[in-house]
This record gives sequence, C-alpha cells and structure tokens, in this order.
Amino acid sequence: MEIITISDPNDLIFPMSKEIFDDAYVVYHGTGSGFIEKIEKKGWKVGDIPYDTKDFVEVKKYCDEIGFTGSSNRGLPNFSFVIDTQGNIPRNLNPSFTSNYSTARNYSLNIAGESICNLVIAIDEYLEIVLNNKKQNDLKDKLFKTDPYDFFLNHLDGNPEYNDGLSKYMIEKRIPEENQCVEYFEKIKCIEINKMILKITNQKYLSNNAIILKKIKKKYEQYLKSYPVVYVIKSNDVLFPVIEGDITSSKKLGINIPVDFDISPDAILARIDFINGGSIF
Repeated sequence: MEIITISDPNDLIFPMSKEIFDDAYVVYHGTGSGFIEKIEKKGWKVGDIPYDTKDFVEVKKYCDEIGFTGSSNRGLPNFSFVIDTQGNIPRNLNPSFTSNYSTARNYSLNIAGESICNLVIAIDEYLEIVLNNKKQNDLKDKLFKTDPYDFFLNHLDGNPEYNDGLSKYMIEKRIPEENQCVEYFEKIKCIEINKMILKITNQKYLSNNAIILKKIKKKYEQYLKSYPVVYVIKSNDVLFPVIEGDITSSKKLGINIPVDFDISPDAILARIDFINGGSIF
C-alpha cells in the first residue's frame, strides 16, 4: 500500500497517475486518521460501526426531555440516520465508497464521520443550554410559541400513549383529519410543556446530564483530533458489480456505491493523508 502525504490543505490535484484516475474499478473512501489502524487491520466490515448507538439514544433522551430538537440542520436532526424514535437502528449502516476522488476528499473533512460529528454537535448544543440562561429562556419561548399540532409532530409523534389517545379522540369526535384535532393537541401540549419547563429550570438536573454527555463526547475525542484521509481501493467485477453505465459520468457525479459485503485491506492501493486538513472542492 502506497502512502501519499499532502501538506497543502488547498491542494486539489489528484495525487496519483492518470491510469489510476481513469480506471473504472478504482474507488475511494474518505475518512479520518483515527480509523487508520482499524481499517488497515480489518478492512471494511458490514455493520461494524465505530460508535455505540446507545450513545445516540442517551443524547436524544436528554434532548427530548427538555423539548430540544437542535439549533441547526446538523446534529440532532440527523440522528434519524442512526436511530429511529424508539432508539432502534432503522437501516443497515454499511460502509460506502465513491468512484469520485473529490467526493471522497470532501467527505473525509468530516474526520470523525458524519454520525459521530452529529453526535458531538448535539452534545455541544445541549451543553450550551446548560451554561446559558438566555438559551434556556429562548428554548422555553420557542416551546410556548410552537403550534400545538407541530408540537405533537416534533415531540410526541410515535408515542404509543398519545397516538392511541389521538385515534380515540378522532373516533369519538368524528373528526376525519388529525390536524383538525385542535383541542386534543392543545391539551397534550400543555401537559408536556409543563414537564419540559420543570426540567429546563432545574439546574441540578441539567448539570447532572452534562456530566454524562461530556463522558460520551470524550469516548470519541481520538476521532475528533484526527486529520482527513482518503483510501484508494482497487476493485473488480466481482467486488463491485453494481457499477453501471458510463464510468466517466459516474466519476464526475461522485455516485455513491452501496456495499453490503466485507472488503479486505488487501484491496487498498493507497492511503492519501491530508496532514494539515483540507479545503472543500
């Protein structure tokens, strides 16, 4: 396996030969240097994820209890890719590859991987609420101002107790559309908001949760302190039979290649290390 070191973060040039660049069965995998030892020892194995899904369940539980759904489109909103509302894994979390070098390079800038990055973002946003009275007040105001139906969708949809109650209410009142159940949604919003406000205003409760969340974050520090890495993998018709159509277009588009089988480290041609980080293409 060749190891290529790139020190200039703005170096966007493909660092290997034109022959490899044009090879229809060369694929790439962007990651962080924190995963090097594991990948080069075991390769990529289906279902072998680098995090504990229980950590996502724990973080989501504390956020749900105070009605926090995230403050950006990263972090908590992306937990659905890892766990569903009941804390189960909704899909196979298999390794993915791309036929486009720049796509892999861009992905590698999430040095800890998307899921771990989202976990840490959610923890950091929760810790900001713990330490900032203004953010606590802003969260309370947001909860009070939320439309009752939206409140149900954001915080209670999937809750068996309230879903059953909604069905019974619709039958009893003969209401055909659930979004017309204004009285029902206003009632449960009042009940649940009171629970959330009690927790938001309980500094001891928030501080105890913060201690637990900091411990979870510490588990992933080795990945957060790493640098971007791109692996170059040589495949074949047997290894990647899913590549179809015009390979040139595929490479330009950066089509993601789904993988539901293990890949040996023997398939690695090279590892490209961006030791000072990288800029996005």
